[in-house]
Amino acid sequence: IFAALADPGAHTDGGADVPPPAEYRTRLYTRIVQLLATLPPPLVLCIEDVQWAATSSIDLLRYLFATEPVILPSLMILSSREERLPGFPGRQIMLAELSLPEVEEMLAGMAHHGTLGQALAQVYRDTGGNPFYIEEIVNYLRDGDLHSSPSHGVPPTVKGVLAARFDRLEPLPRRLLQAAAVIGAHFTLPQLRALNRRGNEAKMEVLQHGGFILSLGAGAYMFRHAITCEAAYESLLKRERLALHRRIGRLLEKQEAAPALLAYHFRRAQVYPAAFRYSLSAARHCQASGSWVE
Repeated sequence: IFAALADPGAHTDGGADVPPPAEYRTRLYTRIVQLLATLPPPLVLCIEDVQWAATSSIDLLRYLFATEPVILPSLMILSSREERLPGFPGRQIMLAELSLPEVEEMLAGMAHHGTLGQALAQVYRDTGGNPFYIEEIVNYLRDGDLHSSPSHGVPPTVKGVLAARFDRLEPLPRRLLQAAAVIGAHFTLPQLRALNRRGNEAKMEVLQHGGFILSLGAGAYMFRHAITCEAAYESLLKRERLALHRRIGRLLEKQEAAPALLAYHFRRAQVYPAAFRYSLSAARHCQASGSWVE
């Protein structure tokens, strides 16, 4: 995609030949539309978690979602945790929390032989019908005693339930999960091994079976949910986070990772000279790629 978007006449070193923002944006949008128009119709474009999108990406989506569609026929679907996405025409569908009957159906599908049926009202009251929270409570009870009642010692928040589940893991899988959270939402087994974490496929399967991570194949993984990554990260002591960020930064530096990623890890590690150096490099890259706001 980036090769198809490349402009042979444009410099990418952040020098003086970088076109003004408006000109670059027009050129970029035109090329993206041309590229999408080469795909077999109808075009269905689905983008999840738009709340994480950078400002420049939101501007591009607004252009594609213009009142007069630039690509026909097409269907564009966005999902977001935000209540509103200003500037986007079209139909907006608000997904409500699960109703009591829907929670009952979900529990029946997850628990063995409906053993959580008696706890239905308690689960619904505690979770407010939030599917992810419901799933984590069921996993929490499965980790211990499935016949226990949610009213007996279940933490009152999603992160609390996740933290309690982390505590029940064996030491090595727990340390792997924490190290992965410092790396980020996406990580690899070689990266964990490079951090002197004795990671192996068997331990990663434990984390997959627990619903914490997903395998992407070829030794690559991702956290199943952003809250899981946040909770694992917050379970580390500050000095442990600093040390891991420093080691990850040095590792990614050898791999010539993106400057913005290196700047993030060195800033978190409080290695400020390296963070400053890579921040400047990341800014030049953003300028050259047209991400002027970033």
